Amino acid sequence: FGLLIMQITVIWGLAAGIARTPFVLGRNMLDHSKEDKDELFNDYLITFGVFILCIISLAVVSYFRYRWSPCLIALSIFTVIISTFLAIVCGPNVLLGMGLALGATVLVA
Repeated sequence: FGLLIMQITVIWGLAAGIARTPFVLGRNMLDHSKEDKDELFNDYLITFGVFILCIISLAVVSYFRYRWSPCLIALSIFTVIISTFLAIVCGPNVLLGMGLALGATVLVA
């Protein structure tokens, strides 16, 4: 359980940092008020691509589940990719969403 809390906290910090990069802030990723439909479609493609990378990296983590060294490397890669996905989807509000998720996890446990 301690590893889960540490994992959530690291994802929270990485996502908060990535959400404040000029790429995410400058693009206003997935902002519904965009008038250019092509730019919004590009945002959807970027988000979908990162989501697919999340699924693939999670499959790699599950494949190496019982081998410690490869699993640790795969889990580190998954952590960075899921943080990127959350930063793109949530933007600057990622702190609130991840804080609620961390609080709920601690409360349930």
